[in-house]
Amino acid sequence: MRARLRLCLVAIGAALSCAPPPPVPDRPTGVPSADFAHAVELQRQGQHWKSVAYFRAAAEADPQRSLLHIELGKALHNATREMGFSGHGVRFAVATSQQRARLRDEALAEMQRAIDLEPDPQQRAAMWAIRARALELYGYVADARVGAGQALALQPAGPYLRSWVAELDRRLRTGR
Repeated sequence: MRARLRLCLVAIGAALSCAPPPPVPDRPTGVPSADFAHAVELQRQGQHWKSVAYFRAAAEADPQRSLLHIELGKALHNATREMGFSGHGVRFAVATSQQRARLRDEALAEMQRAIDLEPDPQQRAAMWAIRARALELYGYVADARVGAGQALALQPAGPYLRSWVAELDRRLRTGR
């Protein structure tokens, strides 16, 4: 009898762990922790453009938390690159290049805001690296090198940062 009960409890637990996540509300709730959680869930689903409103609401509700600004910046960056199927082909989730350029600028500004707010040097180094990587992906290699240098100055023992800075230097020397 106990074995059956235990087996039933295990089966119920397994079924619950496989349940889909709760649905994301249609619009931000105004509760920063809830909006952040919804935004993260949308990001996990690859719906970066939809996550922006939730990250933005969370960052506006708690403007002194650097984490909210870096995550908003990453969502904005990802939204500029998000693609989806529409009709007969693949299209950007954000329709025009002008809109994507505005999102890019806002993403970089939010990332910089996060860096400015963050008191912990190790976290600030990670944020510099995130911003520098976005700049590199946008084609701004010299600016990426400056950001990667800032990250390296804050975290000089990072072997990945050292090799990345060397690669950026090589690209700047050769013009590629």
